[in-house]
Amino acid sequence: MVFAEQFTTWVEAALSSLAGKHIAIDGKALRGCAGKPVHLITAVVSEAQLILGQAAVDVKSNEITAIPTLLELLDIQGATVTIVMRWVAKKPLAGALWRAVRTLF
Repeated sequence: MVFAEQFTTWVEAALSSLAGKHIAIDGKALRGCAGKPVHLITAVVSEAQLILGQAAVDVKSNEITAIPTLLELLDIQGATVTIVMRWVAKKPLAGALWRAVRTLF
């Protein structure tokens, strides 16, 4: 098994469902790296203190384009997702959020 498969199996065993869980989405710049800072978006299950996933932010882009990519990788049905408010109003992100949570309403 490759790492991704093993990691997925471990996470599914540790956390079988995200329903009712709080997922915090946040972006960080890793400074002190060789060259320019690396920007990442991270999804964390608050109660479990478990990182569900990360997505790199393209050098010529921003978090607005990386967050939908990360959300589409996760099964967030039934979860409460929090994101810095300034990103939520942006059209690409709003569409990704709607696709992810439309079955809740």
